[in-house]
Amino acid sequence: MTENPPERWRNEISGQVYYVLAFTNTHDAIAAETATHHLGARLIPLPAQIAAGCGLALRFSPDILEKIHLPEDASARLFRAITKDDHREYKEVIRC
Repeated sequence: MTENPPERWRNEISGQVYYVLAFTNTHDAIAAETATHHLGARLIPLPAQIAAGCGLALRFSPDILEKIHLPEDASARLFRAITKDDHREYKEVIRC
C-alpha cells in the first residue's frame, strides 16, 4: 500500500533528497502545480530557510526532475533539499 506524500514527508529519513522550486509569483506557482500534480509534485509553503519568492514552492522527488518544465516567462529558483538528522539543508541549484 502506498502512503500519501504528506505522511511520507512527515516521516522523512535522514539523507533523503528532494527538490523545491520557489516561484516569484503565485500565478506561476499554481500553474506549475496544476501541470505537475499527476507526477506527484505538490505545492507547499515556502520553507523559512529560503528567503525568496511569493511564499509558495513546488516540492517533488528527484525522479521527476527531468519531467518538470516551466513556461519560458516563469521565474523560479530551484533548490536541492537534504534531510539531515532533525533539520533540512537547502542548496540553490539554478535560477530559472
